[in-house]
Amino acid sequence: MKKFLTISLLFFFTSCLKDWDYKGSRGPLHWGELKEEYKFCKIGYNQSPINIKNSHDFEFRDNELKFSYSETDVEKERKDFVQIINFDGKNFAMRGKKKYNLRRMEFHHPSEHLIDSKPYSMEMQIAHKSDDEQWMVLAIFLEVGTKNPEFDRVIKILSSDTKTAKLDLSKIVKSNDVNFFYDGSFTTPPCKEGVKWFIMKTPLQVSKEQMNKLIKLGIFANINQSINFGP
Repeated sequence: MKKFLTISLLFFFTSCLKDWDYKGSRGPLHWGELKEEYKFCKIGYNQSPINIKNSHDFEFRDNELKFSYSETDVEKERKDFVQIINFDGKNFAMRGKKKYNLRRMEFHHPSEHLIDSKPYSMEMQIAHKSDDEQWMVLAIFLEVGTKNPEFDRVIKILSSDTKTAKLDLSKIVKSNDVNFFYDGSFTTPPCKEGVKWFIMKTPLQVSKEQMNKLIKLGIFANINQSINFGP
């Protein structure tokens, strides 16, 4: 019985191991070598994240996105190294005549994207998907400053014992902020390209206590260690 229990536990822990990580031999520098389907992590031409140079080479411009956000149903899910907030798909963003349905939101600490080679304390990524399967991600930086009451709701959702709740992103996202746009990829394997990225310039402020709670509740890895940033 003891031998059977040992074998069972070994199988359980082995099966729970992810085939990629943020450090060591399965870290970002090696993602492209781990599986054939991860090859774009190494050879991809438009890979994310990137270092955004706050100069004429990378120009921030007026926001071309039109948001249709309101209070909607959400459900949280732990996946890989983050806790994701999934949306019911009723909210959306418009880029010209193209509609992108709101799908999920997650946090990264420190920020995955850099501004002039420097990270922010946190990056909130809000992912949208069009009917023709194209992804668009809105990235918003967070920094420690004054308390932001709207994030208390997010913290409550992340800390709750229940998976479902309601959330209104129109109270969080500043629709009139300027942003930087580029064509990139998902930031984790298989690093699929064709993702439209909008990086908002102005960071949102949260209190130190709020920041610590978001890190503790929403993130399970120091994500930016050893990441090979794009150009």
